[in-house]
Amino acid sequence: WGSSATPFAALQDGGVAGMRVVTGTTVVFNQLLGNQRTGGQAAIAVDPNNSNTVYIAWGDGTPFTLHLRRSTDQGATWSADLRTVSSATNPGLAITSTGKVGFMYQRLTSPSGGNRWETHLEQSTDGFASAVTDIILANVPDSLGSYSGPNPIGDYANLVAVGKNFYGVFSAFNTPAMPYATAE
Repeated sequence: WGSSATPFAALQDGGVAGMRVVTGTTVVFNQLLGNQRTGGQAAIAVDPNNSNTVYIAWGDGTPFTLHLRRSTDQGATWSADLRTVSSATNPGLAITSTGKVGFMYQRLTSPSGGNRWETHLEQSTDGFASAVTDIILANVPDSLGSYSGPNPIGDYANLVAVGKNFYGVFSAFNTPAMPYATAE
């Protein structure tokens, strides 16, 4: 709607359509987090029951850190960080018909034995005011395998809500496992 006869202009920041959620930060592109390239990842979700409530997640800094914020006035003003997740990328956000918020991301961990990528789905029913339900969807090595460039887990993920359920897609390192030998 930016170039229509009546362009979107409900939110203005410095005379320009849109609203800054944060200032004074730099998004570093092509920074490596383990073997993963980062930069520019962002996600947004609007509550299907109340369009005043909007959530946004983005990544910045070194190490790359995800930030999650909420607006309760359609994006005119924003909360402080509700969640920060360091060494993480690929945010996804969705809100179910029951108001449950899902925040999906991939986080680099360093247990003994080498770096690993954990794909998390955090769920909150109270706007992240109390402890979240955190489900680990995948736990894979930070390995390039036979791939010759960075990005063993890809640089995209998506989370959607359909009714009261979350559905998502994400990439993860997947070394083929050879079938077990069987004897006849």
